[in-house]
Amino acid sequence: MLETLDEIDFDVKKFKLEEQKNINIMMKQDKNWFYWNDLPNRIPEDISGLTDEEKNGLVKEWKKAVWTKSTQEVEQKLKNIRDLPALRIIVEEWVMDRLKEAADHYVNGLWLSSIALCESTCEFLSIYLLEKYISSKGIDKVIENALVSQNQYTRLGLLRDLSIISEKERKLLDEIRKIRNKYIHLNKIDFIGGEIKKDSLISIKNLIEFLNHRTLK
Repeated sequence: MLETLDEIDFDVKKFKLEEQKNINIMMKQDKNWFYWNDLPNRIPEDISGLTDEEKNGLVKEWKKAVWTKSTQEVEQKLKNIRDLPALRIIVEEWVMDRLKEAADHYVNGLWLSSIALCESTCEFLSIYLLEKYISSKGIDKVIENALVSQNQYTRLGLLRDLSIISEKERKLLDEIRKIRNKYIHLNKIDFIGGEIKKDSLISIKNLIEFLNHRTLK
């Protein structure tokens, strides 16, 4: 069931209050860090003139320069790989590549970008499925619901109402949408604690489950 205007208005007001609260906390805990990385200026135009040792040395230096507290060491990467479900899907190349990127980002501790990739892939899939429906069954039903297909939440509802996806599939994709919205404002991330890794894994698992299910159809 779609949200009413009153429910949407309440959600917006609640979100603004939470956002302002996070801004106030951030202002109290504000801390500046000096960061200097001149490696881009030290790489020559003609990279072919570098030896393999020099190239590997520069890449190693880059990894050190972009280290963060989320950077994963080898053992942790292996544990992260173990977290992921097995894959057996048939999808378009663009979807396959984005899914690989999202999984790789999770393994390497890039959880925010993994979440963003999962949601962008979901939005692509929802539009793709809607266009596929139009090409086979016409646009009349879609036109009737044009006003409710302008964002991801209502688009997923429309896909379900047109029996393009099941309610279970809608819930899988909608949870990814909710997780992405949770992290869309960067000032909130420092106060999420350990949830971002868990949410990143939920997003990937939901996307894989959705794609696995579509492959079996």
